Amino acid sequence: LGHFLPEPRKASSFSDEQVLVTGSPVDSTIRINFYSRPEKLTTANCVRVTSTDNVASNGVIHVVDEVLPTVTSSIMDLIQREEQFSFLKTAVARANLVSTLKSDGQLT
Repeated sequence: LGHFLPEPRKASSFSDEQVLVTGSPVDSTIRINFYSRPEKLTTANCVRVTSTDNVASNGVIHVVDEVLPTVTSSIMDLIQREEQFSFLKTAVARANLVSTLKSDGQLT
C-alpha cells in the first residue's frame, strides 16, 4: 500500500525533488527526481520510471523497473542503525546536526 497516491496524478504534475505522501497507513512517501544527464530519467524512490500516464479505470498508473522501497526512516535513523556509519554518526553529533537529519524534507 505504500506505493499509491490518494488521488490520480499525471506525470506532468510532478516536480523534481517532490515528496508525495502515499495512501499507506504507515505514512510512507515517494520522492520524485528528474535527471537529464547522462540521459533523461525520472525516478521514484530511486527506482527508474519506465512508463507514465497509463490511464486505468481506477486511476493513473506509472510503471517502474522494480518494487519501490518504502521510505519511513529519516537519514539519521539510517546512520544510527548501520555500524558502518559509526564515524559519520559521531561527526554528525559533533556538528549538532542530529535534529536536522531526523527531520522531514529535502536535505540535499
